Amino acid sequence: MVGGIIALLLVSITLPAPRVQAATHAELQAQIQSLLTQIATLQAQLLAMQSGTVCVYPQQHIAYGERSSQVAVLQQFLMSRGHVIPAGATGYFGAQTQTALQQFQATQGISPALGYNYGPLTMAKAQSLCTVPPTPTPTPTPEPKPEPEPPLSGEASLERFTVKDGNNTDLEEGDGNAEIMEVSFRVEDGDARLNRVEVGFTPDNANDEDDPWDTFEEVSIWNSNTRLARVDASNRNNWIEDSPTDGDYTIRLSGLDWRMREGREIELTVRVDVQNGVRGTDNGEIWTAYIPDEGIRALDADRAALYIGDTADAVTLNIDEAGASDEIITRRSDDDPDASVLRVKDDRNSGYLEVFAFDLDTDDSENDIDIYELPIQFTVSSGTLSDFVRNARIIIDGETYTDEHVTDGATGIITFSFDYGDLQIDAGDRVTASVEIDFRSLNEEFEGISIVGHIDADDIDAEGGDDLDSEQLQGAVTGETHLLYTKGTDVESPTATAEVTSVSGSNNDYVTFVIRVAVAAFGQDVYIPVGTDGVDYQLQDSLGNALAASGTPVVTSSAEEEGNYFYIPEGSTETVTLTVTHLPGVPNTTARMQLLSINYNDTDAAPDQSWNALPQSSYRTPTKIIVN
Repeated sequence: MVGGIIALLLVSITLPAPRVQAATHAELQAQIQSLLTQIATLQAQLLAMQSGTVCVYPQQHIAYGERSSQVAVLQQFLMSRGHVIPAGATGYFGAQTQTALQQFQATQGISPALGYNYGPLTMAKAQSLCTVPPTPTPTPTPEPKPEPEPPLSGEASLERFTVKDGNNTDLEEGDGNAEIMEVSFRVEDGDARLNRVEVGFTPDNANDEDDPWDTFEEVSIWNSNTRLARVDASNRNNWIEDSPTDGDYTIRLSGLDWRMREGREIELTVRVDVQNGVRGTDNGEIWTAYIPDEGIRALDADRAALYIGDTADAVTLNIDEAGASDEIITRRSDDDPDASVLRVKDDRNSGYLEVFAFDLDTDDSENDIDIYELPIQFTVSSGTLSDFVRNARIIIDGETYTDEHVTDGATGIITFSFDYGDLQIDAGDRVTASVEIDFRSLNEEFEGISIVGHIDADDIDAEGGDDLDSEQLQGAVTGETHLLYTKGTDVESPTATAEVTSVSGSNNDYVTFVIRVAVAAFGQDVYIPVGTDGVDYQLQDSLGNALAASGTPVVTSSAEEEGNYFYIPEGSTETVTLTVTHLPGVPNTTARMQLLSINYNDTDAAPDQSWNALPQSSYRTPTKIIVN
C-alpha cells in the first residue's frame, strides 16, 4: 500500500500543472523537495510497520499552550496509542491534547500524570514503544487551527469594583504608555467576555486646556502586559461629551472580546499617551480619570449584558510641561577624600591627585540629563589657582573627561565642558564625580598652602526635556581642606580613646585621654621633641570651650630616640601617642581632648615646622562625663 502511495507521488511530479502561470526554476525545485520529503516520511512509516511498532514520537520538550509541528507529532503518537483527540493533529497543545497525554502518562505509570508537559520521563517511555524514523527535511506546514475554546457557562455577574492610582499619575507632555489607573473586579457565578470599556476624563476648572482631544494622544486598556484595546484620543469624534454629567468626557474602547473565567479577579490597567505642546502645562494641568457607573460591559453565556463601574471612584492626573520634573541635585559623596597633606614636587609636576568628589543625583527626573558645563570652584590660601594647576580631569561613572578651562583668581574655577551626549546621567540615577589635579612644581613660598573644592548646582549648564532652570538645579557641596607640601610629615590613621576611672571619695574621678597617629616622613627626615614641645593639644568641654589641664601629658613613639628627639627617617612611618590624664575636681564635668598639631624639624634641633590637624574633628577623643 505504501509502495503504491510512493508510486503515485512520483507520477504526480510528471503531471502537467494548469497553465495559469509558468513555474520558476526555484518553485519547481521547492515542489520536488517537498515530494521527496513526503517520500522519506512514508518510507519511515513503512519501516515502522515492518518492525511491528508504531513509530513517530517527538524528541524535544513540549509544554501546554505551544503551537508547532512537534505538537502535531505528539498528537499523532497519542492517537496511535488509542488516546482520543477530537480535533485531530492540529499542532496546538490545548485541553484535548493535555487530557490525552494525561491518560497516556497514567497508563504508563509516569508520575505525576498531569498531562501539561511532555518531558524526559514521557519521552523515554515513548522511545521504548517506538522505532525512531529518519528525520525528514522539515517542510513548511499550513497554520493549524487551534482547538476550539469551551463555551461560556453560567449566568455571570461582575462584583467588587475598585480603582487605584496607576504608577504614573504625574505626567509630562510627550509621556507615552503611562499607567494612570488600575481597575479590578470579580467575575462571579459564570464565565463572561469583556466587550467594552469606557474611560471618563474631567478637566479641572482652572485648566487652560479643557479639551481631552487636545491633551491625550491615545488611551489603551491592558491586562498585565497584554494590550486589549486602544483608541485614538486625539480624534474629537471618538469622545462623548457631557456624559454622564456636564463637563465630563468619555472615550469608548469597543470590540474587546476577551474571556473572563468564573471566580477570577480581573485586573485592568488604563494607559495614556500625552500630546506634546499641551496648553497650560507651564503652570500645570489637572484632570480626573474614572470608569463611569456602567463603563465596563461584558456578555455572559446567554449573551446577557453585564455592567460595572463607579464614576465617584477616580484618580487625579497632574500634567506638566516636558522636563518639568527633571533636576540635578549636587550631594556630598562618601568618596570625597578626607582632609590630607598632598605630597607634591618642587622640581616637577605632581601627577594627578584626587582633591574633591561629589555626587550628581537626577532623583525624580523623567528624562535623562545631558550636562554641557560643570564649573567647580577651588579656593587657595595664597597665590592664584593657575600658580598651582597644570592640568585637571574629572572622572564620572568610570569615564574620564579632560576638556577643562581654568579661570584665574584667588578663588579660581575649573570648568569642564561636554558635547551633547558626552555626559548623560540616566533619569533617577546618582553618580559620583571625582576631580583630580596635576599640580605644577611648588615654589618654596607656597609650601603648606591649602586648597578646597566647591560646587554649586546653580552654575551647571544641563538639559533634560528642556534646559534646566535654577529651580531644577539644587544643592551645593564643599569638600575637605588639603595642604600642599613638598616635604614634611603626613599624619594618618588616628585612633582616639577616653576612659573614666572612678576613685573613692568626692571629686576624685579622672579621665585618661589617648590619641595615637601614624606619622610619615616624606622629602626629609623628621625629628620630633620627646617632651611636650612635640605636640600641641587642648582639653575642651562638650561645646569645644577650652578647659584648664591637670596632670602631666606623656608623648611616646615607636620611633627610635636620638638624644631628645624621636627620629623618623625619610620614607618611614612611625606612631606617635599622646596621653593626658585630666582630674577636673568638680562633679558632673564634660571633657574631651583635641590634638592641634605635631611640631618637628628636619634636624635634631628645636621645631621649625608643624603639621596641623585637619579636620580637627578627626583628631579628638569622645566626650566623657566625670560624675564625681
